[in-house]
Amino acid sequence: MRNPWWRYSVMKRARELRGELGLGERGPIADLFLTVRDVVGLEVVVIAMDEGCAGAYVPHALGPVVFVNIEQAPVRQRFTLAHELGHHHLHEGRELDQLADLRNLTDPREAEANFFAAEFLAPRPALQAFVARDRSHGLERIVRLSCEFGLSASAALYRLSTWDLLTAREPVERLKQEIDEGLHHEVRNHLGLADLDDTLGRGEAPLPGRVAACLTPRP
Repeated sequence: MRNPWWRYSVMKRARELRGELGLGERGPIADLFLTVRDVVGLEVVVIAMDEGCAGAYVPHALGPVVFVNIEQAPVRQRFTLAHELGHHHLHEGRELDQLADLRNLTDPREAEANFFAAEFLAPRPALQAFVARDRSHGLERIVRLSCEFGLSASAALYRLSTWDLLTAREPVERLKQEIDEGLHHEVRNHLGLADLDDTLGRGEAPLPGRVAACLTPRP
């Protein structure tokens, strides 16, 4: 049986890595792609992958490579990238992740990578700071948090409910139903909010140098 405190240990490591990278713990990551590529030093390849495949972590003699499926929405690409960073930081060996793995809380390695990703993207102190200054409630609060941190509405709801940061007027099941019905899109449009403006959000992730060199035609 696993130590019941494993998830807190994993989230602690995610928060510690943010500190090591100079990201702090009270706000969103401005550009996850650039952080993982330029600060952590991992090759990140954002390309079309098979349907149902979210990403992969591949150890290599020249350095690990992370793959992210460009066919997925930017919010999912960010979570996938943070998930693969979790594999890099916590585990050894190759990982090929399906979309279902990003919600898997039973497989130990996938669950650890998911808890790592969630805390790395939106640590508890950042959520507490957001709630302290944001006066909105219900689905509007979920939408504002998701846009500010580059999360899906479902992930934003999960983060707030995980740390008991919802009020009595914000029942989780009702909010889940509203998200399932797509009402968060209407709220975002009404508020005039947009997704996080970063490399993944703009669809501007370049191929790594050694991959691009292999694809460049020789004279």
